[in-house]
Amino acid sequence: MMKKFLLKNPTLNNTRIKISILISFIYLFKYSQAQIKTKATTFLFLSPECPLCISYVPVINKLYNDYQYKGIDFVGVISGTSFKQETISNYRSQYDIKFPLIVDSTYTISNQFGAQITPEVVLADSSNNIVYKGRIDNWAFAPGKKRKNATEHDLLNALNEYLNGLSIKVKQTKAIGCFIE
Repeated sequence: MMKKFLLKNPTLNNTRIKISILISFIYLFKYSQAQIKTKATTFLFLSPECPLCISYVPVINKLYNDYQYKGIDFVGVISGTSFKQETISNYRSQYDIKFPLIVDSTYTISNQFGAQITPEVVLADSSNNIVYKGRIDNWAFAPGKKRKNATEHDLLNALNEYLNGLSIKVKQTKAIGCFIE
């Protein structure tokens, strides 16, 4: 399936890049988009073998459940060719992932958004301007180091600020996790 994106601010500057992306979409479950105009898309760069990607599924599922009907699409992106469809399907079913997963076998999406870590998120508005890029929250604050509870909810804050027409206070944070390979 061919999907075209017009990206503005792929690295949070005013650069405009037009790309055509040929990726294999793996919809590992029935996904039907509600008749809601998409206001923004959250791209979640994930790896089925990254412990943080596994640990964050409940948080991401909650955000997906809370925001899908407010016009926010969620798309999990698994970059590269390291994972077989069976591995991805098992990841989705074992951890009850609610949002669609796609495979970016040529790293086109991760390269265009500058994603290097899993989990890492990019919130893009309906014109594909990047409005937030980085971590989900600050639960993991260094490799192998986690707080008991997150104290900063960066993606949640960005979603709320965006939907309320406010300027995003924190536009970029450093993602902590596994490298995209």
